[in-house]
Amino acid sequence: MSVPSEEDSSMEKPAMDLEIRSLCLDQFSSSIYMFEKNHLVPSYIESSMQAALWLSGDQVDAVLQSFNMTTQEPSLHVYDLSGRVRSSLNKISWEGVRLQLDNSLATTQGSLELNSKGTMEAGIRMDPLDFSDITGLMPDLKLYGQPRISFAFWGDSSKYKMKANMRHAKQSIQVKGELTGIYAVPKYTSQLVVDGLDVGYWTRDSSLNSHVSGYLQLKGVGLDVRQNEMELEGRFEELVYGNYNFQQLNIKSTKYKGDLKGQLMMLASFGNVDLNYRLGDVFGQPKYYVKAQYHHLNLQHIPGIDAIYTSLNGDISVSGSGLALDSLMADVIVHSNNSKFLDYPIDDFKIQAEYRRGYYRFTGLNFETPYFSLSAQGNGHWSKNNHINFGFEARDISPLLTEFKLPGIDFKGAMEGLVEGKIDDLKAQVSMVLHHAKYDTLQVGASNGHLRVNRDGKEYQGELTLKSTNLNYLQYKLDTIDLKADFSDEQINTQLNLSVNDSLTASFQGLLENYENPLLWIKQLSFDYKGSKWNSKQDSTYIVFDPKDIEVHQFNLMSGTQSIGVDGVFSFEGTNDLTINMKDIDLRQIPLQDFLSQQISGRMSSLTFLIGTALKPIIKNHLSLEEFYINHYAVDHMTSHLIYEDELLTHQGVVSNKTGSPMHFSLNIPMHLSFNDSIYLLKDSPLFLASLVLDSLDLNALHQIYPLEEIEMQGYLSTRINASNTINDPLINGHLLLSNGLLENDVFGVYYKDIGMDATINQNLITLNSMAVRTNKKGTLDMNGFIKLGKKLYEDSSSVHIELMANNFQALKSDRVDMNINGNMKMSGSTVYPLLTGLITVNRSRINADYFNHFFSQKSDDPNPPLLMTAMEGVEDSLDLSDSILVDPLVSSSLMFKNLRGKVEFKIPSNTWVRGKTMNFELNGSLQFIKSSEDVDIVGNIKVKKGSYKMYGRNFNIKEGELIFTGGKELNPYVDFIVLHKFRDVEKELRTLQIHITGRMLQPEMEFVLDDEAIDEKDAIAYIVFKKSADHLSAGQKKTVFGGEEWAMGIVLDQLSFVVKESLKQTTGLDVIEISGEDNWKTSNVTLGKYITNKLYLSYEQAFILDKKTKAVNTEKMMLEYEFIRNIVLKATNQNSNSGFDLIFKQKWK
Repeated sequence: MSVPSEEDSSMEKPAMDLEIRSLCLDQFSSSIYMFEKNHLVPSYIESSMQAALWLSGDQVDAVLQSFNMTTQEPSLHVYDLSGRVRSSLNKISWEGVRLQLDNSLATTQGSLELNSKGTMEAGIRMDPLDFSDITGLMPDLKLYGQPRISFAFWGDSSKYKMKANMRHAKQSIQVKGELTGIYAVPKYTSQLVVDGLDVGYWTRDSSLNSHVSGYLQLKGVGLDVRQNEMELEGRFEELVYGNYNFQQLNIKSTKYKGDLKGQLMMLASFGNVDLNYRLGDVFGQPKYYVKAQYHHLNLQHIPGIDAIYTSLNGDISVSGSGLALDSLMADVIVHSNNSKFLDYPIDDFKIQAEYRRGYYRFTGLNFETPYFSLSAQGNGHWSKNNHINFGFEARDISPLLTEFKLPGIDFKGAMEGLVEGKIDDLKAQVSMVLHHAKYDTLQVGASNGHLRVNRDGKEYQGELTLKSTNLNYLQYKLDTIDLKADFSDEQINTQLNLSVNDSLTASFQGLLENYENPLLWIKQLSFDYKGSKWNSKQDSTYIVFDPKDIEVHQFNLMSGTQSIGVDGVFSFEGTNDLTINMKDIDLRQIPLQDFLSQQISGRMSSLTFLIGTALKPIIKNHLSLEEFYINHYAVDHMTSHLIYEDELLTHQGVVSNKTGSPMHFSLNIPMHLSFNDSIYLLKDSPLFLASLVLDSLDLNALHQIYPLEEIEMQGYLSTRINASNTINDPLINGHLLLSNGLLENDVFGVYYKDIGMDATINQNLITLNSMAVRTNKKGTLDMNGFIKLGKKLYEDSSSVHIELMANNFQALKSDRVDMNINGNMKMSGSTVYPLLTGLITVNRSRINADYFNHFFSQKSDDPNPPLLMTAMEGVEDSLDLSDSILVDPLVSSSLMFKNLRGKVEFKIPSNTWVRGKTMNFELNGSLQFIKSSEDVDIVGNIKVKKGSYKMYGRNFNIKEGELIFTGGKELNPYVDFIVLHKFRDVEKELRTLQIHITGRMLQPEMEFVLDDEAIDEKDAIAYIVFKKSADHLSAGQKKTVFGGEEWAMGIVLDQLSFVVKESLKQTTGLDVIEISGEDNWKTSNVTLGKYITNKLYLSYEQAFILDKKTKAVNTEKMMLEYEFIRNIVLKATNQNSNSGFDLIFKQKWK
């Protein structure tokens, strides 16, 4: 190979021309597999292209006519990429460059001269740019929307300029800039203008919803950070960002080499802040001064603490030099004045702190509010010697904690403390006195405590004492808790004393080691409950708490002959080996009254073994009870044996007493139990067995266990019942016998005797062979039938057939109700859809209306009741015809009752009386109770044959009456009553008022007739109450009857007068006793009268003044009346000093 000569090397290279008129790539596809996944490299590409290229010497001309591409992982779809690029030795240019994605379109053109002048002109436009088109390439870019973006750059080396815009709807961002002297001393300016920017819109994050409008402007000289000069200025008139709202934000800052200074002024919804700062020698030994003034800072407008209103005013200043702790020199002053916290004034304070190369001192921290006070001061060297005092006093702190979303917490008291020493040998002491502390349902009367902690390097030790008194939690109360503990980084030695009340005290001494897997040594545990002292004195007792198991070693509690022992391992995952032994436990010392209503006593012994694994545990227990009492029922001896193994629970037991044969019971229950699971499951297995054997169990003994108030029960129950197969589908067999039964209740007059029952159970068929109840000499109640239980005990396949027959049966006999009946009833069909039919005839009945009156006191909801009903409102001894009786909703809640259908008829031939102090009438009729749906319809009629009652102190006679029931969910029968009221009016004339009541019971209509003449309701009320028409009533009487503020007082006094009058009549034998009031009882009159003969009447009247302002006139009057004939009356009157005779002639015309 020859080496070219110098002449050859200086020769020009030959020019090369290349022309490619068409370069095509059609449906090219490729799959890419990478060892390390890169989200920018797709796993699959499919593309097509058509281009052309020309080369001629230094000239290049390339045209991309079309290009499209689809990629997967990440996903990108380029619909079209086209354009032209030209280049030469001195210039590069491009034009018509176009990129089309799914929703985005970008175009660009420009040129760049490749010489020292560097002239450039370029522009790009994206209209629009859809961020969703590029999220596959940039998955971390969480932006959304379709903005329009343009960018332009132009100029030469003497001056370059740029301009950029982004717009969308009413949002816009503009950036302008200029750079000069790039080869000498660079100078630059730039400006950012924002209008209506909403960050939340672009991020789809509502917490970043914003509205930003303003500008930032930067000027500078030089590009060397240590030597350049810069000025930054900005102003934002509207700035809302998230939950922060700024009305104005001004920024101004200057930099000259290593010195900076500036200002920040902020007007915001949460207050105003003015900040001034100076930083010197930033790149050497920094010196700084910062001062911030704040005005009306309201924490209520800061997210997260929006419930706390404040108005804070003051300033904070920081000055100093240096950054490292050993060389730092700093002074801090915090000043507060005219501030408020939750609308309460805060005392002015000034906190001063100084730091000098490790030494510090601060004073003046005194924060005073109506809720609490906080104070602190300190001095020393942070690493060599610290001395800090602090104090806290809780005042009315509950409202403050409520504002912090901590309701239900309250306490009062004080806390003070001291921290001193080197940083690696700190000593801290805290004393606390609290009273009236409350947290939810826990209340503590008073607490006193002291904490001391010493830190020596990485180790620490300390002491804690705490005493609390009068603790209450729900229904539980503790007198005192006294805790003493010394601790270190390795162990805690604790002594705890509890005093619950006079009956229970306890104490504990223990040592806790190894905090990761705690080991608790029980040095001493004792408690005294109702005089019984329990102690555990073994020093070798400990408990190990491991995440997988708990180990208890030789734990024993003893009290005389009583003892409780626990020893072994209880495992959550592995093998169990645990023994629990209880001997001779006195049940009276266990507070079972908190859970049971019965009084329990006796002595219990129990031995329990837990072995096996946590997944398949084995449990064995033997339990015995001696001298066992439930209330007054005595059990001589009870033993039971329980075993759980291989998912089968077996339980057998015997209960024996002196009065009868022993009771035997046994159970085999298939179930799944695992300590790895949070629940246990009963299993539907044919291993299920259950049996119960009773021989002549005295029911009176059961009555002693579960006493029913005012009920006496006697009899003997014998049974032998067996159940087998599965829990969900049991087969039950056995028998049930009851003999010499007795049931008595004196209150309602239940006297049932000679109660006997014979029932057998064969393959879930319960046959009631016989059941008999006797009342009086002849009265009987008999019942027989069967119930066939279905496969699932309660389903449609279950059937029932029960018949009940009553003959002269004295159902009730007391001073409240006396009822004797005949009848028969039958229930048949399925247990889900039974059919009930029957006929009950009431032979005789007496009902005490006074006792049952409160059951009929529900008033109608009619907003406009008749005036007579309004006038009678509140009168307890009235017979309110507007009472409503509704079906008890509790009854309808039963599924059997809901599906029950049928008809039962009640016949009342006669001899049924409703009697009381204010009423006496006889009933007869017939009612049918029909159930064809979920509701009960009552159809029939009840007649009132004769009777009387008293209402509002007046006698009323029932001339005739009838209630007609027509069914419906609400009982609202038709009524048709004629009621008579006979009285003597103010002129002693005998009058008869007839009230005719018709219509529905809840919406009655009334007609009033006085001596065969129709009158209106107001007159009827006036005659009933005052024995005269409404036109003759005084103003006070009208106010009493037709309304007024003192209406209730009038009612009370009227009723009181009625009670007094009735009592006096019965004791004195007088015919007339009237106690009346005028002007709502401000004046009252007492009239005593006696008919000496049918025509001769003697009366005495005395007036009383109850109102001291009313003048007494004519307070005493005596009258003698003699009726010669019906129309002529002679009246003699003696009133105070006045006497006289009147001859009265009376005649009425209609």
